[in-house]
Amino acid sequence: MKTTQKMIGLSMIVTLLVGCGASGTLSPRETSTTPTEEINETETTTVETNYIITPKVEPLTTEQEHIVQVHNERRHNEFDDAPMHYSLELEKVALAYAKELAQSGKVEHDPNNARNGYGENLFANSEDKNITIDEAMIHWYDNEKVMYDYETNECNTSKAIENIDNATCGHYTQVVWQETREVGCATVNYINPESLYANGSIYVCRYQKPGNVQGEKPYCTNYTTSDIYTGVIPKINTQDITGKDLSIELIDEDRVNCIRRDNSNGSIRFEKGFKSATLIDFDIFNGDKYTTTLQFDNVEIVDDMVKLSGVGISEEHYPIFMNIKFISDNDTYYGVELEWNGYNANDATFSRNMKAKFYK
Repeated sequence: MKTTQKMIGLSMIVTLLVGCGASGTLSPRETSTTPTEEINETETTTVETNYIITPKVEPLTTEQEHIVQVHNERRHNEFDDAPMHYSLELEKVALAYAKELAQSGKVEHDPNNARNGYGENLFANSEDKNITIDEAMIHWYDNEKVMYDYETNECNTSKAIENIDNATCGHYTQVVWQETREVGCATVNYINPESLYANGSIYVCRYQKPGNVQGEKPYCTNYTTSDIYTGVIPKINTQDITGKDLSIELIDEDRVNCIRRDNSNGSIRFEKGFKSATLIDFDIFNGDKYTTTLQFDNVEIVDDMVKLSGVGISEEHYPIFMNIKFISDNDTYYGVELEWNGYNANDATFSRNMKAKFYK
């Protein structure tokens, strides 16, 4: 019996590489304590709440740990920093979409990936067995790496070692996309009897940030971001950063030519109670010399993510959003990832993403 297999790597690449991307749903606000009030006959005094900003750590299964290990082993063949972590949220959306494909009998990318900020690799097999990450990675990484030319950032499909239709390097580049930090995977058996893969299964991996951005190289070896990803897990008491002007230094990365520039860019102040924030003299377009001050009237904390929202600067008064993910802690600064959007927080195609340092 002939075995049929197919794989697709989705992103935002236009030529030769195929792949996809967009942003996930955050969990409800979690705090370390709750506000309390002291009441006497003459006044009510609100005791300032102290929140702890720290990454959420969830136990992983042996298979989930193995998925991360297999990805990182391949990635570390190309660069030393930027290890990938497992995301249960990404696994959840990967499983939901795998079930859709199993029902429809198709192998095609989720058209909502770009809007939702997901990268995606797919692998389908008609064999009556469960697909594993080890099997998928042979096709995604091992068989595609030989086709990819780092210097030209192009895929030479004439070097393909597999006899498959539509040979691509898109799976390989998503696996090693240096800016991708999280992965979650799921596999489901096909249940559509008319499908080409009726006796087999579909394997789906979702990624954030998405890879395969047009024109960019998947990784840069000319410089490192190890000063941002120090490996020191931050655990931040919000009272320690409230009421201070934290100077911002943006890490400006040219991932076409692999050049890094660090530029001072205003400051941020979290107001009393950690309920609002002000972004002072910030060049919102990063390099376009459009400096402004923004007031965020809502602050939400989700694990190591601080989510800000306020009123935009345009005449239309679009809402503006900024997500701050605390990555590391240093004696003089916090390493953070920034995402800001002056139009639609639910559409990642409008977002700007950069790394930064918040100086204490």
